[in-house]
Amino acid sequence: MKKLFIFSLAIVCTLNMFGEQLQFHGIYYNILNDSTLEVAVQPSCSSTNECLTYTNFIPGLIFGVKKYTVVGVVDSAFYKYSTLAFVKISLNMTYIGTKAFYGCTSLTTIISDAVDVPVLGDSVFSGCPLSNATLYVPEEAVMDYKSAEQWKEFGAILPINSMATDKNRF
Repeated sequence: MKKLFIFSLAIVCTLNMFGEQLQFHGIYYNILNDSTLEVAVQPSCSSTNECLTYTNFIPGLIFGVKKYTVVGVVDSAFYKYSTLAFVKISLNMTYIGTKAFYGCTSLTTIISDAVDVPVLGDSVFSGCPLSNATLYVPEEAVMDYKSAEQWKEFGAILPINSMATDKNRF
């Protein structure tokens, strides 16, 4: 009976973690399942606050003895963060939700380590100055990003290894 109780308690504790959030360097992550997370939001900044200029989505996070992979960004996560200028997307990112970067009027640079082009929800970059923005991607993925909806709207899509020579952008 004692073993059954301990086993049941472990299952309940595990199940309670799903739907919870972890926080790392001010960014909150939703726990999706036993091994994956998605970027939720940075609640220390309201959508009209002028405090966020840079975000780096980490590829993974170790919390206690569990290792999680960050795979997505929720809808409207950075909606109208007008000072957000730079985003780095991890190689494990598979999707970015609807209006995740809507109205980020200072967004000029995204670096994506993802070889497989992340799927985008609707209007992910609406209101962003994409024609003046640069997207850096793995060299083998340049053509895929250039042909993908919404991604192809960036003014320049360049291989990551060209960043060192692209002095006008930094």
